[in-house]
Amino acid sequence: MKENPKVYQRMIAAYVIGYPVTSSYLANNPHLKFAEGPDDTGVIISYNTQAPSVNPPNNPVVSNIIGLVINPVTWTRTETEATTAEGLGSLMPDSVTLKFVPGPQYADARVDIDKGVLICSSADSNNLYKYTKSFGKGIYHSFDYPFYYFNIRANAQNRADKFLNK
Repeated sequence: MKENPKVYQRMIAAYVIGYPVTSSYLANNPHLKFAEGPDDTGVIISYNTQAPSVNPPNNPVVSNIIGLVINPVTWTRTETEATTAEGLGSLMPDSVTLKFVPGPQYADARVDIDKGVLICSSADSNNLYKYTKSFGKGIYHSFDYPFYYFNIRANAQNRADKFLNK
């Protein structure tokens, strides 16, 4: 984007979900900015979801990297928890077919600034372990999108509308 500022001017948002974006990365790339709210454009959006019991050295996805995080339910960076009642719905695997199907909001969400992750305390880590074995119990990397699918979809539409109406 640094070499192609005209491309960056057309960027609505980069949903870099599941990859930690650090403040040092942004400091080294001052032309980029992290999302601060639900309406800003030309921004990076990122989070990595895990159970509250997981400590940073035990999350292989973030590899002890403290990333910036935005809450995919409230689209804020505060540590205020968003309950499942606030969400728009999830895509969760059907227990028989294992296909992802729409359903009610499954996951709550709370930014943990110190750990640089999104905490989900409503998920059943024992039940989800069959899907997350490769990452470990309580690491919800495979569900970063499905947990918050309808919130992400609505937010992408909102940001596109804001961008096109500038």
